[in-house]
Amino acid sequence: MAGPIEAHSIGNVDRRLVEGFRTFRREAIRLKFKDPCKAMISDYRTPGEQAALRQRWDSGDREGLAARPATPEGSRHVRGTAFDLIGTPEELRAWGLIWEYMGGRWGGHWVPPDPGHFDLG
Repeated sequence: MAGPIEAHSIGNVDRRLVEGFRTFRREAIRLKFKDPCKAMISDYRTPGEQAALRQRWDSGDREGLAARPATPEGSRHVRGTAFDLIGTPEELRAWGLIWEYMGGRWGGHWVPPDPGHFDLG
């Protein structure tokens, strides 16, 4: 089954992220965790989408945002090397541990934390 991250796989999402996500998904399912494809809320963003998220945060509208979004120039989403998931704290922690074990970077350890963020690091 193709995941949502693969919808952008030509040109926008780094191929390493697509392959890493496939492995991550198989491992999460093997360990009896919820399928992360069903929790995907964001992957590639255009520079304009990223700028709009940051502007939204700066205007005080922070609903659904755990931390101040990066600038378009600094965003791993714009580079096609990040995705966001939504889930319970337990699901996000489990997925974060799996992703880190695979060599990725999970935002759950950041200050302030962004537990729904996963990237290639």
